[in-house]
Amino acid sequence: MKSVKGWAYAKGMTGEVEDEKAERLISAGCATPVIGNTEGSDLPDDFPARALLIREGLNTKKKVAAAMYVLNEIKGIGMKTAEDIITRIKQDYDD
Repeated sequence: MKSVKGWAYAKGMTGEVEDEKAERLISAGCATPVIGNTEGSDLPDDFPARALLIREGLNTKKKVAAAMYVLNEIKGIGMKTAEDIITRIKQDYDD
């Protein structure tokens, strides 16, 4: 898959994009369509920014861990929340 200037994403990440933009990204080989959330979430209900992460396709601890360095680029997640998420992921993996 090709990268797009100004976008940060990693393999396995999903997100919602307007139809017109999605068509351009798919046509250019920069994205593949995904219909709905095909996996359940293993993120606990009290996980920081859980709904935002799931909305972005980061519905598992493994996906969140893979995206640790770009969390603050998700709309609604600032540096403090990103730090809280990273701390929680590290605690969950240490347990």
